[in-house]
Amino acid sequence: MGGYKIFSPSILKSTDFDFVIISVSEYQREITANLLEMGVDKEKIITFMHEDVIKWDEERYAMAKNCISYIKERKIKGNIAELGVYQGEFSSFLSKQLPDRRIYLFDTFEGFSQTDLATKEVNGDESVFKDTSVDLVLKKMPIRENVIIKKGWFPDTADGLEDSFCFVSLDADLYNPIYAGLEFFYPRLEKGGYIFIQDFDSMTYPGCKQAVYDYCDKHTVSFVPILDRCCTAIITK
Repeated sequence: MGGYKIFSPSILKSTDFDFVIISVSEYQREITANLLEMGVDKEKIITFMHEDVIKWDEERYAMAKNCISYIKERKIKGNIAELGVYQGEFSSFLSKQLPDRRIYLFDTFEGFSQTDLATKEVNGDESVFKDTSVDLVLKKMPIRENVIIKKGWFPDTADGLEDSFCFVSLDADLYNPIYAGLEFFYPRLEKGGYIFIQDFDSMTYPGCKQAVYDYCDKHTVSFVPILDRCCTAIITK
């Protein structure tokens, strides 16, 4: 290939190396998981992620913007919610698109909950997504008075919430929170609203797809996967 030799990653087991550099951002999680399974020291894995999240994930952002345009055009009522906020990039984007709506942000802000990790379904590093905080996310939000932070374990953090929703993002990766998110938000989704489920077809988080299958089969709900880098599935009413 272009004069360069191509080797299988399996040679790392018998190779003396300083670092492994991952330069393909869209499969960074899966590649990292495979390297860890092979016994590569986490400290020797270096990743280069694209600085512009919207350009890296432009298909999902474009699809969300398009769906939100229909929400505006059809005057669909309801607020916004995101379960699995991480550092707040998508939350900020959603709030900018619907500046007149409240946005509920559900997250531990400390990585995966140990309760959810008990299912042993993560094919990779379970310690990810800890490099965030409520303050970090709030600094990115365009209209802070519209933001309602729900810090802690979902669905406990949804107790007492009676709002309806026009747009919901589920990016919690694991079976339990994804299923719980669908159980909570789908009945509260306005007709014409949307639920985006990120990492639906992820090899690292297979429980996400199973949760969607189980909920949709049980309640006769349809979904559509889109060809974005985050393997998103979309549910609407």
